[in-house]
Amino acid sequence: QNEKVQLLRASGGGLPPCWTRGRDDDELPQVHGKEAELVQAYLQQTLGHSKKRVVFGRISRVQNEKVWKEFRTGGVEKLMFHGCKSSANELSILAEGFQVGRCVSGGSNYGTWFAHVASYSDGGYAFTDSNSWRHLFICLVTNLDIKKENEVMRVVGQSCAYPAWIVRYKHC
Repeated sequence: QNEKVQLLRASGGGLPPCWTRGRDDDELPQVHGKEAELVQAYLQQTLGHSKKRVVFGRISRVQNEKVWKEFRTGGVEKLMFHGCKSSANELSILAEGFQVGRCVSGGSNYGTWFAHVASYSDGGYAFTDSNSWRHLFICLVTNLDIKKENEVMRVVGQSCAYPAWIVRYKHC
Protein backbone atom coordinates (compact mmCIF):
# COMPACT_ATOMS: atom_id res chain seq x y z
CA GLN A 1 0.00 0.00 0.00
CA ASN A 2 2.89 2.36 0.70
CA GLU A 3 3.96 2.48 -2.97
CA LYS A 4 0.45 3.49 -4.03
CA VAL A 5 0.21 6.17 -1.34
CA GLN A 6 3.56 7.58 -2.55
CA LEU A 7 1.98 8.27 -5.95
CA LEU A 8 -0.20 10.81 -4.16
CA ARG A 9 2.43 12.56 -2.01
CA ALA A 10 2.39 16.25 -2.85
CA SER A 11 5.38 17.60 -4.74
CA GLY A 12 6.88 21.10 -4.61
CA GLY A 13 3.79 22.58 -6.30
CA GLY A 14 1.53 21.14 -3.63
CA LEU A 15 -0.05 18.63 -6.01
CA PRO A 16 0.65 14.90 -6.40
CA PRO A 17 3.50 14.18 -8.83
CA CYS A 18 1.35 11.71 -10.81
CA TRP A 19 -1.12 14.44 -11.83
CA THR A 20 -1.26 15.50 -15.46
CA ARG A 21 -0.68 19.24 -15.72
CA GLY A 22 -2.31 21.62 -18.18
CA ARG A 23 -5.47 19.71 -19.05
CA ASP A 24 -8.16 21.84 -20.68
CA ASP A 25 -11.02 19.34 -20.74
CA ASP A 26 -13.25 17.98 -18.00
CA GLU A 27 -12.39 14.36 -18.80
CA LEU A 28 -10.65 12.54 -15.98
CA PRO A 29 -7.17 11.41 -17.03
CA GLN A 30 -6.94 7.72 -17.76
CA VAL A 31 -4.22 5.92 -15.81
CA HIS A 32 -1.62 3.79 -17.61
CA GLY A 33 1.64 1.97 -16.88
CA LYS A 34 2.95 1.39 -13.37
CA GLU A 35 0.20 3.49 -11.76
CA ALA A 36 -2.53 1.41 -13.47
CA GLU A 37 -0.78 -1.84 -12.50
CA LEU A 38 -0.59 -0.81 -8.84
CA VAL A 39 -4.25 0.28 -8.72
CA GLN A 40 -5.48 -2.88 -10.49
CA ALA A 41 -3.41 -5.16 -8.27
CA TYR A 42 -4.67 -3.47 -5.10
CA LEU A 43 -8.32 -3.74 -6.13
CA GLN A 44 -7.95 -7.35 -7.26
CA GLN A 45 -6.07 -8.30 -4.08
CA THR A 46 -8.76 -6.87 -1.81
CA LEU A 47 -11.75 -8.08 -3.83
CA GLY A 48 -11.02 -11.60 -2.64
CA HIS A 49 -12.30 -13.18 -5.85
CA SER A 50 -9.73 -15.92 -6.25
CA LYS A 51 -12.24 -18.03 -8.13
CA LYS A 52 -13.68 -15.14 -10.19
CA ARG A 53 -11.91 -13.18 -12.86
CA VAL A 54 -12.12 -9.41 -12.98
CA VAL A 55 -11.81 -7.46 -16.21
CA PHE A 56 -10.66 -3.89 -15.81
CA GLY A 57 -12.05 -1.07 -17.90
CA ARG A 58 -11.03 2.52 -17.50
CA ILE A 59 -9.05 3.57 -14.44
CA SER A 60 -9.26 7.33 -14.00
CA ARG A 61 -7.28 9.60 -11.73
CA VAL A 62 -9.29 12.27 -9.91
CA GLN A 63 -7.49 15.61 -10.21
CA ASN A 64 -9.60 18.12 -8.31
CA GLU A 65 -7.23 20.79 -7.05
CA LYS A 66 -9.83 22.48 -4.82
CA VAL A 67 -10.75 19.22 -3.07
CA TRP A 68 -7.06 18.22 -2.81
CA LYS A 69 -6.18 21.50 -1.08
CA GLU A 70 -9.02 20.98 1.43
CA PHE A 71 -7.84 17.43 2.19
CA ARG A 72 -6.45 17.30 5.74
CA THR A 73 -2.97 15.80 5.74
CA GLY A 74 -0.73 15.16 8.71
CA GLY A 75 -2.16 11.94 10.04
CA VAL A 76 -1.59 8.38 8.96
CA GLU A 77 -3.00 7.92 5.47
CA LYS A 78 -4.43 4.71 4.08
CA LEU A 79 -5.98 3.69 0.78
CA MET A 80 -9.60 2.63 1.24
CA PHE A 81 -12.66 1.99 -0.93
CA HIS A 82 -15.89 3.88 -1.40
CA GLY A 83 -18.81 2.86 -3.56
CA CYS A 84 -21.71 4.97 -4.77
CA LYS A 85 -25.13 3.63 -5.55
CA SER A 86 -25.76 6.16 -8.32
CA SER A 87 -24.11 8.15 -11.05
CA ALA A 88 -25.35 11.37 -9.41
CA ASN A 89 -23.47 10.55 -6.18
CA GLU A 90 -20.33 9.73 -8.14
CA LEU A 91 -20.50 13.00 -10.08
CA SER A 92 -21.05 14.95 -6.86
CA ILE A 93 -17.94 13.41 -5.27
CA LEU A 94 -15.90 14.17 -8.39
CA ALA A 95 -17.00 17.81 -8.32
CA GLU A 96 -17.01 18.54 -4.58
CA GLY A 97 -15.26 15.69 -2.79
CA PHE A 98 -16.88 13.88 0.11
CA GLN A 99 -19.43 16.17 1.74
CA VAL A 100 -20.26 14.93 5.23
CA GLY A 101 -23.33 17.19 5.30
CA ARG A 102 -24.88 15.08 2.53
CA CYS A 103 -24.23 11.73 4.18
CA VAL A 104 -27.27 9.96 5.58
CA SER A 105 -25.78 6.74 6.99
CA GLY A 106 -25.15 7.00 10.71
CA GLY A 107 -27.20 10.17 11.03
CA SER A 108 -26.95 13.74 9.78
CA ASN A 109 -23.37 15.00 9.43
CA TYR A 110 -22.01 11.78 10.94
CA GLY A 111 -19.21 11.13 8.45
CA THR A 112 -18.22 9.44 5.21
CA TRP A 113 -17.87 5.65 5.17
CA PHE A 114 -14.91 3.77 3.66
CA ALA A 115 -14.14 0.06 3.45
CA HIS A 116 -10.74 -1.42 4.29
CA VAL A 117 -11.15 -3.94 1.46
CA ALA A 118 -12.84 -3.69 -1.92
CA SER A 119 -14.99 -6.77 -1.37
CA TYR A 120 -17.16 -4.89 1.14
CA SER A 121 -17.86 -1.97 -1.21
CA ASP A 122 -18.26 -4.32 -4.17
CA GLY A 123 -20.82 -6.36 -2.22
CA GLY A 124 -23.57 -3.75 -2.29
CA TYR A 125 -22.27 -0.25 -2.81
CA ALA A 126 -20.59 -0.30 -6.23
CA PHE A 127 -22.48 1.67 -8.86
CA THR A 128 -23.11 -0.35 -12.05
CA ASP A 129 -23.52 1.72 -15.21
CA SER A 130 -25.63 0.97 -18.30
CA ASN A 131 -22.74 -1.01 -19.87
CA SER A 132 -22.46 -3.26 -16.77
CA TRP A 133 -19.21 -1.66 -15.57
CA ARG A 134 -18.97 -1.48 -11.78
CA HIS A 135 -17.47 1.73 -10.34
CA LEU A 136 -15.46 2.04 -7.12
CA PHE A 137 -13.44 4.90 -5.75
CA ILE A 138 -10.03 4.18 -4.25
CA CYS A 139 -9.48 6.95 -1.72
CA LEU A 140 -6.75 8.34 0.45
CA VAL A 141 -8.19 8.45 3.99
CA THR A 142 -6.55 9.92 7.09
CA ASN A 143 -6.93 9.00 10.73
CA LEU A 144 -7.35 12.62 11.86
CA ASP A 145 -11.09 12.61 12.58
CA ILE A 146 -12.30 9.03 12.91
CA LYS A 147 -15.96 8.75 13.92
CA LYS A 148 -16.04 4.95 13.83
CA GLU A 149 -13.61 2.19 12.89
CA ASN A 150 -13.69 -1.57 12.94
CA GLU A 151 -12.16 -4.42 10.93
CA VAL A 152 -14.52 -3.68 8.00
CA MET A 153 -14.78 0.10 7.74
CA ARG A 154 -13.73 3.55 8.84
CA VAL A 155 -15.99 6.61 9.07
CA VAL A 156 -14.26 9.99 8.95
CA GLY A 157 -15.20 13.64 9.24
CA GLN A 158 -15.09 16.41 6.65
CA SER A 159 -11.97 16.75 4.49
CA CYS A 160 -10.39 13.56 5.84
CA ALA A 161 -10.60 11.67 2.53
CA TYR A 162 -9.62 12.32 -1.07
CA PRO A 163 -11.11 10.34 -4.00
CA ALA A 164 -7.87 9.39 -5.80
CA TRP A 165 -9.06 7.00 -8.54
CA ILE A 166 -12.26 5.62 -10.02
CA VAL A 167 -11.89 2.05 -11.18
CA ARG A 168 -14.34 0.50 -13.64
CA TYR A 169 -14.41 -3.29 -13.70
CA LYS A 170 -16.59 -6.31 -14.43
CA HIS A 171 -16.84 -9.74 -12.85
CA CYS A 172 -16.50 -12.57 -15.36
